[in-house]
This record gives sequence, structure tokens and C-alpha cells, in this order.
Amino acid sequence: MIRIEAIIPTTLLPEVMEALRDLGCAGCTVTGVRTDILSNVDWTIYRGSVYRRHGSFAAAWRVDVVVSERRLEVALELLTRTIAAGTPGDGRILVAPVSGATRIRTGESGEDAVAL
Repeated sequence: MIRIEAIIPTTLLPEVMEALRDLGCAGCTVTGVRTDILSNVDWTIYRGSVYRRHGSFAAAWRVDVVVSERRLEVALELLTRTIAAGTPGDGRILVAPVSGATRIRTGESGEDAVAL
């Protein structure tokens, strides 16, 4: 099993959730986060030195989903196609292995606990 964490702009959440539903993901976790987008950083000069101003963070969503290894490439391609606009601040996708999962309601474990 693989955990996919996608950091996306706030405007793309409906499209990403629809793409994940089309893929068959039954459960996702969505969290509001603040990201450090270097292309939009507000810089200032103080006494001849360049400093970054505080508060140069942008609102974004973090979408977490766990998929089976056999569906990983399809999920990554779908997310990349949905998110990518070719501009700075498009977001990022992180992938990490998951050693186990348990669905609390039914007691299913392993890949049975994952929708894909």
C-alpha cells in the first residue's frame, strides 16, 4: 500500500476530489495548510541586505489518500494531469509506503481496508 499526499492550490480541490472519486477512492483526508511558495515571496531590503518578509505563505489543501501498489501509477498520472497548470505554485505530490491499515468499523486490515 502507498500513501499519496498532494499539496494543491485551494481552487483545484473540487477537480481533484472528482478525479479521485472517478478512480474509485472511497476515503480521502483533506487538510487546510499554508505553503511557502518561493515564486511569490515578498522581499525587502534593510540596511543593504535582502530579507524575506514574514507572512509570505499561501493557503493550500493537503489531500491524503492510500492506494494499492497496483493502482499507484494510474493515481499519480490522474493527479498530475488534474493539478498541473505549468505555473509556479501548482503544488507537489509526495509518495510514501504504508506498512499497514485497519478499517475500524469492519475490522478489515491490509489492502482490504483500502478502497483500491
